[in-house]
Amino acid sequence: MPGLLGRIEGMLERAVEGGSRAIFRQRLQPIELAKACARAMERGQWVGPDGIEAPNQFTILLNPADADEIRPYQTTLEARIKRYLREFADERSLVPLAAIAVRVEGDPRVRRRGLRVIAAMSDTSPPAGSTLPDAPPTRPVQPIAPTAHLPRAQRSEASPGAPAGPLLLLLEDGRNVRLVGNVVRIGRAPDNDLVLSDSRVSRYHAQIVMDQLGPHIRDLGSTNGTLLAGRPVVHDRIAAGCQLSLGGFGVQVLADVGTTDR
Repeated sequence: MPGLLGRIEGMLERAVEGGSRAIFRQRLQPIELAKACARAMERGQWVGPDGIEAPNQFTILLNPADADEIRPYQTTLEARIKRYLREFADERSLVPLAAIAVRVEGDPRVRRRGLRVIAAMSDTSPPAGSTLPDAPPTRPVQPIAPTAHLPRAQRSEASPGAPAGPLLLLLEDGRNVRLVGNVVRIGRAPDNDLVLSDSRVSRYHAQIVMDQLGPHIRDLGSTNGTLLAGRPVVHDRIAAGCQLSLGGFGVQVLADVGTTDR
C-alpha cells in the first residue's frame, strides 16, 4: 500500500507541475531541473553502512525541443546542478554513493515543457586524467611543513597482494593520526572517526578502508572533491608516501613509527 500511495502521489505531482509549466511558462527554468533531481535524490535514499546513502547519477529527460533550447549552455547547466545536489546532500547529511553525475537528454516520450528524472546509484569512477571543472574554487593551501623536516616514507618490499603496515596521517593542522580500525570516516561532522574543522571539508567527506590488500580511500560525494597525488579520485589505493587533499585540506600518508594524537 505505501508503494502504491507513493506512485499515486508522484503521478499527481507530475500532472500538476507539468500542467502549470505548459500553461504559465514559456520555457523550463534551470531551478526546476535542479529541484526535480533533489526530489529524486530524497526518494532514492536508503540506510547504508556509512549513513543515509543516496543516488549519485541523474539523467534528466526533456522533450527534444526543450533539450535543443538548453544545448548551448548544457555543460554549464549540468555542472551547476551537480553543485546544487552536493550542497543539498551535505545539508541533509545524505551520502551520495560516489561523485555526482548529471546528464540532460532529449526523449520524445516527454511532453513539451515537461521533464522526467532517472536517479541511480553508480560507483563508476571518472576516466583517468579527468578534472573537476564544476567544483567550487578553494582557497590556497599552505605547505604542511618543509619537505626536509618530514621522515622519508619507505614502501614495503612485500608482494603487491600483501597487507600494508600501519599508517599515520600527518594533517595540515599539525596533528598526527594513526589509522585504527577497518573503516575511518573523515569529515566536518562531529560523529566522524576523524573530525576536520575546516570549511573546505564536507560533513562526510571521505573514508579510508583497510582490507587484506591494504588501505584505500573512497570519496563520499564531497563538495570540493578528493585528490590523490594531485588527481581527482573517487576510489583508489593509498600507501605510505601518498599525498591527499580533502577539498584542499592537506593530508600526508606516512608509515606509522611513533606516537600520535587526535
